[in-house]
Order: sequence, then C-alpha cells, then structure tokens
Amino acid sequence: MHIDDIFLESVDSTQNFAKQNFQQFDKSKITCISAEEQTKGKGRFNRSWLSSKKDNLNITFYFQLKADCLHLTSIAHILALSFIKVLRDKNLDVKIKWPNDVMLLEKKLAGMLCEIEIKNNIADVFLGIGINVNNDQEFIDKIDQKATSLKIETKKDWDKKKILEKLK
Repeated sequence: MHIDDIFLESVDSTQNFAKQNFQQFDKSKITCISAEEQTKGKGRFNRSWLSSKKDNLNITFYFQLKADCLHLTSIAHILALSFIKVLRDKNLDVKIKWPNDVMLLEKKLAGMLCEIEIKNNIADVFLGIGINVNNDQEFIDKIDQKATSLKIETKKDWDKKKILEKLK
C-alpha cells in the first residue's frame, strides 16, 4: 500500500492533526503524519507525551479498514513489533511492556496510542508513536517515569528519518 507523507514543523499533536484532517486524506493509502515538534503530545487516558523539539520522533499513521477486520484489535501490537525489529536489527535489547510501551533496559523508550473510530462498518485508525531518539539526560529527567533515549543508551546520534522509513 502506498503511503502519503505529511511533515509538520510544529503541531500540538500529530494524533490531533490526523483526527482533525482525516476527511481530506486519500482513503486508499496510509497517511503518515510526522512533526519536528509536538507541543501537546498525547498518551493513553489523556495523559501527555513530553517531547523535545528535534529530538523525538512524533508520528501518527492514519488508514481505513473494514470494521470486521480480524486484525483490528492487534494494530498497535503490529506497530510495536515492527519497531522492536528495527531496534533489534541494531542489536538493542528492547522489549514491549503491554499494552503500549517499548522499553530499553527497563526504561521507557517509546509509547504508542491507537484510536479507532467506527462508522458504517469502516474503521478509521489513528496509530501514534512517540520515540525518544536523540534526547539528552537533562530532558529525560523531566519525564515523570523511568525513561531513556536511543542517544543516551548508545552514546550516538540517530537519524530519525531512517527510523521512520523503516517503520513505514
């Protein structure tokens, strides 16, 4: 399936942007919304997702499925497993903490948010992921739980575009 890319310099939330604009998206394709900066990132249960400008990967994938699709309830798991594979290919020991966290060395590296709206047997799927990529320790210390970034754990900068391309 073809993917349409929408890149935003700054947005309150890629998830909100997708939900506000999905009527304009080509329903025969996946739409990938990514942002350099997210000012009010969303987590589960209306929690906020803290991200720093240029250091995080902030993404929402939008697509449609038939509401009776067998895989509908597993969509977020498929994204989590894809991300795990990308990092394990780099010899990182990442794990999934169900239902929506990706952990590295027992610290949160990424979080996912899957929202599904069903109307007339069509499911509009909004699948978000926030990844701590190049954050420094000073930023990570602001997070209210044990967290980390790829940069902290590997002592190198990561190319966010390459990670995004592999997730697609």
